Amino acid sequence: CCNKEIMHGHRGPPKPEVIIKTSTPDGMQLILKNTDISVVNGLRRAILSDTPTMAIDFVEIKENTSALHDELIAHRLGLIPLLSTNVDSYNYPTECSCVSTECPQCSVTFSLHVRAVSSETTIITSSDLLAPGEISVAPVPPTVGLDEGGILIAKLQRNQELELIARAKKGVGKEHAKWSPACAVSYRHEPIIEIDKESIEALNFDERQQVVQSCPTNVFKFDEVKGTIDIEDLYQCTFCGECTKKASTFDQPDAIKITPRDDKFLFSFETTGQLEPPAVVMAGIRALRTKLSKIQTSASMLK
Repeated sequence: CCNKEIMHGHRGPPKPEVIIKTSTPDGMQLILKNTDISVVNGLRRAILSDTPTMAIDFVEIKENTSALHDELIAHRLGLIPLLSTNVDSYNYPTECSCVSTECPQCSVTFSLHVRAVSSETTIITSSDLLAPGEISVAPVPPTVGLDEGGILIAKLQRNQELELIARAKKGVGKEHAKWSPACAVSYRHEPIIEIDKESIEALNFDERQQVVQSCPTNVFKFDEVKGTIDIEDLYQCTFCGECTKKASTFDQPDAIKITPRDDKFLFSFETTGQLEPPAVVMAGIRALRTKLSKIQTSASMLK
């Protein structure tokens, strides 16, 4: 027994853990345990700024008689999310040894040519961008019920025409937001919610209900049989303090106490469709590890 206790006493801090709370095709919610806020924020920044994807970076307009200027069309094309599951098979343009602008090792070329021939308005979407052969890089498929025809590029009236060539290249979000695989990345501390039973018992039935109903995110639930206040969903808490304010109006400021945990966080993000949510997380972790490795190497050289 003594040996086991000694070994346990010399163990290091608990290893960081990642728990998937919810997962959808468009995003994830993770619970990060046994870690520091600097690491969590570092992961957030790595996902937004250092995760490589493919995006249109060069547009050659051959014919444009639409109502939109060339620059506006080019800007719209650049912001169309492209599937980037095989982004690692492409080189960064600055690292490629190619001499051609159509290098298959660092770029994907799309073409678009639409001419309106009917009296009805012709709509051009991301689905009209065509790439030769079986290319894994393509515009993100339309979402059923939302943009079933693809992302809008332009509208043409009769006899108007749009013809162009667009080239997608590999990049990261810190160069331009169009390469960022996530459009919303956030985190917050897990709350420690303490409910003082004596203070709650000092409230009448109606006052307890008012305290529960004061929470805008329904963190608490009220048991009408027992007359108790319980926690319904811990992670819905946004630290707004409305429950404590309401309890204070009934002269019970200590009825509910909420403090943030320093080693456990709720991490949420929504993707742009370029990468699947698990791939976004793993790419962010790899980018963060690469940065930390470079810092460690540089620090060792200073000794």
